[in-house]
Amino acid sequence: MSQEPTPTAAHDQPAPSSLRSVFTTTLPPLFEDLGISLLVTTYQAGKVIVVRVQNGMLNTHFRAFAQPMGMAIKNGRLAIGTHVHVWELRNQPEVGRKLLPVGRHDACFLPRLGHLTGNIQIHELGFAGDELWIVNTRFSCLCTLDAVNSFVPRWRPAFISQLAPDDRCHLNGLAVIDDRPRLVTMLGRADTRGGWRENKARGGTGIGGRQHFGG
Repeated sequence: MSQEPTPTAAHDQPAPSSLRSVFTTTLPPLFEDLGISLLVTTYQAGKVIVVRVQNGMLNTHFRAFAQPMGMAIKNGRLAIGTHVHVWELRNQPEVGRKLLPVGRHDACFLPRLGHLTGNIQIHELGFAGDELWIVNTRFSCLCTLDAVNSFVPRWRPAFISQLAPDDRCHLNGLAVIDDRPRLVTMLGRADTRGGWRENKARGGTGIGGRQHFGG
């Protein structure tokens, strides 16, 4: 189920139950100049939000997903990590051209694949070449997908002694550079269950470079 509210300015007062958005007046011209839309996830509300320009204002188009977080897009593939799934959508531009009003939409992403990962607390996704890499926060590792397993562990920090559903370091960020994973972020260098919480205010750190990921 989705809901597409009318764009509102900051001074409007919508009904308390409606979804609403506010924006600065400089944002629609920026989107128009760049020719872009923006995708945003909010796991609290369970929505993926498409932010786009419509009639000189920003329009927010909502789609419902279960706790969406990380997203990645490449070559017409859009991957979304949710509570227990990774969903893959494919751009079908010929469908977009038929949507009303005709001529407004240049892309239309339709769901094509769903992979059941279980609750691995996906935080971020990234395409390395054609392969989707996933920040598996619950198991403190980076993983990929195959047709047999819930996930395939591919890398973990050297200080993590074993794969376990313990969220030990709260691995959360991923940067892909030159089609290879090159940088991850986390909230603490801990190797105990939830150990990152002991110093979560100052424990944030990153690991990066060829020597860590190979190649």
